Amino acid sequence: MRNFPTLFLGVLLFSLNGGAVASEAQENIPLTIKQVHAEKFRASRFVFSEDGTTFIIVNHRSYEFRFYRSNDFSILEQEDEIRPWESDEENKNRNKDWREIRSAGYIDANTWYYIEEIFSSYGDMPAGIEPSCGSKCRAVIVHIKALHPPKEIYTRAFDAKLGFRNDYMDVANSRYVFFGMGDPVLDWRTNEIRHYPIGMGFPYLPPELSLKLTQKGQILISSQEKTLLGEPFKKEEAEILEIGGELTPDERHMVALKDNGECIVWQFEERREIGRCGTGRLFGLGIKEKHLALSRDGKTFATSVNQKIRVYSIEPFRLLMEITAPQNVITLALSGDGRIAGGFEDGRIQVWEVPTGKIIGQGDVGDARNNVRQLTFQPGGNLLAAWSMSGVLFFELPARAEKQIQKEDE
Repeated sequence: MRNFPTLFLGVLLFSLNGGAVASEAQENIPLTIKQVHAEKFRASRFVFSEDGTTFIIVNHRSYEFRFYRSNDFSILEQEDEIRPWESDEENKNRNKDWREIRSAGYIDANTWYYIEEIFSSYGDMPAGIEPSCGSKCRAVIVHIKALHPPKEIYTRAFDAKLGFRNDYMDVANSRYVFFGMGDPVLDWRTNEIRHYPIGMGFPYLPPELSLKLTQKGQILISSQEKTLLGEPFKKEEAEILEIGGELTPDERHMVALKDNGECIVWQFEERREIGRCGTGRLFGLGIKEKHLALSRDGKTFATSVNQKIRVYSIEPFRLLMEITAPQNVITLALSGDGRIAGGFEDGRIQVWEVPTGKIIGQGDVGDARNNVRQLTFQPGGNLLAAWSMSGVLFFELPARAEKQIQKEDE
C-alpha cells in the first residue's frame, strides 16, 4: 500500500498526458484545401500570368502547349505537334510540314509567346528561309501575341542554319528572345540577331545549373558557386562572376542554397554579399532534400533542408519564419502575399502563413505523389497548382483578408 500514491499519481499523469496528446492532435488537424480541377494535359513547364488570370502548360515530350483562362480552366488557344503521315485524310492534303512546339510563356500579363519549329521541303518553307538544307529544311518561327485584344503582334521565321538547337529552352521578354544554350539571341523590337558570346559554357554541367534571360538581354548561366554572364548586344565575350545561385524575379539579388544547407544572398549589380543563412553541414551529411523558392515580387525567399523550412526577407535581410514540417519537403513554393507551400513524399501538400507559421490547410495529390515537379501559387488569386508529367492539379486556398508578411520596421 506504500506504493499506492505513486501508482495513482502515475496513472493520473498518464491519463492527463494521453488526453493532452489527443487534444493537441485534434487541434493540429489541418483544414482540407479543396481540389477544384484536374487538368490531364501533361506539364513539363507551367506558368501563371503576372495577374494570375491565365496560365500556360507546355509539354516538351509531345511538343505542344495549351493556353488557359484561370477562372473556368477553359482553353483560349492551343497548338499541337503535327506529323503529316499520322493525320487524317483531310489533314494529309493540308499539312505538309512536321511541326513541333519548342516553348511558350509570358512576357507580361497581356503579352505571351510561343515558338515552333517546322521541318519541310524548301518549297513549303516560310518566306525568307534560304534553301541551305537540301531537300528538307528546318525553320524556327517566333509568335508574340496580345491577349486583349487578341492579336499577333510579331511573327518571324528563321532558318535553322543560324544555329538553333533542339534543347527547347526558349524564353522571351519585353525585348529579347533567347533560344537556349549556344543558340542566337533575337532583339524582336529591331529584328537584330546576335550570336552566343564567346566563353559561355561550363567545362561540365552541374545538376543545379540554371539559365536566365534578364530584361536587359543578359544571359546568365549559374551554378551554386559561379555565374557566366553574357551580353550579346554589348560584349563579344562572357564574364565570369564569383557568385552563383538563382536570380530573383526583380533581378536585384541572387540567392544560392549550397549542398551543405547554407544559403548566401548577393546584391547582383554590385556583386556584394548581403547575408548568409542556414546552418551548413560538413559535406552535406544527412541532407536528403533541399529546395529554394523565390517570391514573385523578389522581396522574400524560402529554403527547405529536409524537414526544416525557413523564410527570409531580403531587404532588410532577416529571418521571418522557421518551422519543422512533418516529413522531408520535396517541393517548395512561396507566394508574394505571405503563404508558403510544401509537398511531401506521401502525396500531402501543406500550406502555412508567413510569418506566423500557422497552417492554412492540407491537400493530397493522390497518385501523382511521385511525379509532382513543382508547386505554383496563383498571383492575386487563391489557386495552388501542383504540376507534373501526369497533369496539373488545382487546389483552392482560403481567401485572405490581409497580407501576413510583416512590414519593415519603421
